[in-house]
Amino acid sequence: MVRMNYTNQHYELITREEMDEGMDYLIGPLEPDPSLKDIRLALPMGPCPEEPEIVVPLDFLRGSGAQVDVIAPDWTPHDWLPATRFWAPTIKIPYQRKISEAVITDYQGVILVGGTWNPAVVRTDSKIITFIREAAKIGLPIFSICHGAQILISAGIVSEGLKITGSPDIRMDLRNAGAEVIEDKAVVVDTGSIYIGDNNDSNRRNFQIITSRDPNDVASFCQAIADYFRQYG
Repeated sequence: MVRMNYTNQHYELITREEMDEGMDYLIGPLEPDPSLKDIRLALPMGPCPEEPEIVVPLDFLRGSGAQVDVIAPDWTPHDWLPATRFWAPTIKIPYQRKISEAVITDYQGVILVGGTWNPAVVRTDSKIITFIREAAKIGLPIFSICHGAQILISAGIVSEGLKITGSPDIRMDLRNAGAEVIEDKAVVVDTGSIYIGDNNDSNRRNFQIITSRDPNDVASFCQAIADYFRQYG
């Protein structure tokens, strides 16, 4: 038997200039919002979220006085995670905690973003999924944009009839999980619920889920986060 060794030497390498960076984003204007001052939020994330989905919320929230901790998987080798535009890595996003160091009671909400590989990593990381479920169990709001809604499915917090939105290519997944998918709104707000003990209605905890469709909704998504804390503190 002839043994074959892996090699890519017979193929031409792709240059950065040749990489497709996807759609052009139309990010609306945002002004800092004082209602977010001193709010502390968790943003669990793997490698390769879509660049505007992470950069715009981070800059807006931190510029409004909120503390946002990007939380990385334990195995992350660097002190940063790459963001992308479509398939192409672009910038380094520093993180503040690894998931084993994060305590959910330190936070007042959880943000989930989408991207090329980020949701696939996050939804298969048992520690991050447990962290998100614990957020729901203590009634924290969960904010999700684009493919971030896939993570909600894996965390088991998409209940029957929950109104939700996300990227067009995951809407069938959301429907299959029982959600009512809203396609014509930039922001969808609904109340989710999760069992916190035995599976009976007296042991359910409610929490808000705020979702957006894609990076073009990111300004509306950020404003929805501010609106939540303006109302509920």
